[in-house]
Amino acid sequence: MLLKPGQEGFTVLQEYALQFKKNKFLLNVGAREMNSPLLNTSDVRMLPATHRGIDINYLFKEDSYISFGVIDQIKWINSDRFIDLYEFAGFDRNELVWGTANRYKTDIMAFGLYYLNAKDYYHGLYTEYYREFSLKGNPIKIGIQYMHENDIGDGIGGDFNFNMLGTKLDFYLFGLKSFIGYTNVLSVDKAQEVWSIMPYYNMMIFNFFNRPKEQSVKLGVILKLSEVLNLYPNMGFGFTPNSGDAASPNQQEYNLTLDYTFLKDFNLKVRGAFVHQNSIRNLDLTSKDIVDFRVILNYKWSNKF
Repeated sequence: MLLKPGQEGFTVLQEYALQFKKNKFLLNVGAREMNSPLLNTSDVRMLPATHRGIDINYLFKEDSYISFGVIDQIKWINSDRFIDLYEFAGFDRNELVWGTANRYKTDIMAFGLYYLNAKDYYHGLYTEYYREFSLKGNPIKIGIQYMHENDIGDGIGGDFNFNMLGTKLDFYLFGLKSFIGYTNVLSVDKAQEVWSIMPYYNMMIFNFFNRPKEQSVKLGVILKLSEVLNLYPNMGFGFTPNSGDAASPNQQEYNLTLDYTFLKDFNLKVRGAFVHQNSIRNLDLTSKDIVDFRVILNYKWSNKF
């Protein structure tokens, strides 16, 4: 997924957009990087996904807004062309997809509600709330997320109904910034995620922990070794039923990311992950171990004219 199919390199103009702003109204027209839970860039390894459409926004204040838009095309992370959203999803038709994004933020809390509708195919909803407070002088942040997807109309993508609930706690332990997350897939259906990847609290390098009926726990810390060097160790555990249609191997993932910034504009990420799955003998479900290693070098360049 770093290059085109066949491991071919490519060049693409992935953003071409105009932006108009007057008072508290903002209008975007064209293809650009979207930044919402249901339409987003989806990957950080190479080129981000971009979507083409038009949206109008009313800005209450910084990071607080109401937005409505329609989208018709997508350029995926390893593609050199834009195609219609329905074609990308594998359907022989062309329809506009519309959605709304609503966010309200203060110094100590934020609430977001995002909705996406694709005629005769898809209905998606994501909502999240977090609040920051202090306990004995230590900052704590608690977050709650809920996501839902289901088929609508003629249901050209088949029947599906996906529901997931998650919660996350950020806190300091022995002076280290730490977190623990819990997610629960409430349904036996899989997430669709055709045009974007949803932001699961327990998403890791290899696993999303979003399999049918999967419950997961993720723990991690942020080790700031210096102003330019950080370490991010994480571990996650996913538990699924041992019988029935949703049965699958339990799995664990342990990963470590080294993040180093040098010469001001260069950033090096070295990431490693180990995944272990437990077999279920009575269902003859095989397990596997996975080792994943990545080196990512980013250079930030900008030019104003």
